[in-house]
Amino acid sequence: MISANSSNYDDIRRPFRFVITGFGPFGGVPENPTTVLANGIVDYLNRHGMNDLASITSTFVLETSAEAARAAIDQLWEDEQAKSDQTTTILLHLGVNYKGEKFHLESCAYNEATFRIPDERGYRPDKESILGDDISVGRALETLLDVNSLVKQLNHTIAEHENESVSVCCKDSIVSNDPGRFVCNYIYCYSLDKFKSHKQHVVSNDDSRRVTRCLFLHVPPVAVVPQDEQFWFVARLMETLYEEQLKF
Repeated sequence: MISANSSNYDDIRRPFRFVITGFGPFGGVPENPTTVLANGIVDYLNRHGMNDLASITSTFVLETSAEAARAAIDQLWEDEQAKSDQTTTILLHLGVNYKGEKFHLESCAYNEATFRIPDERGYRPDKESILGDDISVGRALETLLDVNSLVKQLNHTIAEHENESVSVCCKDSIVSNDPGRFVCNYIYCYSLDKFKSHKQHVVSNDDSRRVTRCLFLHVPPVAVVPQDEQFWFVARLMETLYEEQLKF
């Protein structure tokens, strides 16, 4: 089930909002840094003078399972459909790359579930479709967000802060086109399809009332980039996403 950790999702009355998800533990990662990030990002934003961003952000920590991921996205989609206002939502998924050394902004997800280990409910698919028969197994869905531009801007921002105590400038971000085939890829693929936020979707007039954009960020382990610096990076990413979407 979803557990909310910030202002109530239904109480947000802004034309722009962030929804951020993190994951709980899974095999090999008993303490998932994205749990801490999701639970603490709103407080971090408030403590660092980014109150406007904090006020439009809701966060959720999800069980690391395909079933929980689908249920969470289905619920968020239903919540979006029930709203009458014209809104822009950024759905930012966070996951840990336990072998990673940099922040990976995932440009796409794949319609394939191949779990190297069982998820938290014992599910271990092998080359199974996430989206059913309408989309071929293994097909890539690219996010509508300009990931290359985001990475360029983020790395420029990091360079500007290289004299600060934050050493994240040495761990810059990169564009990735391989989110794996575990639950991280699963929720990203399902979100991109559910919210019609990928380049393969044909835009219709029905898409104009509200817009949801999806992105997945893989963070390194805290042994590589400390938790405080991960908060710093996520906050910078949110700022960049917010400024970019204001242009539209």
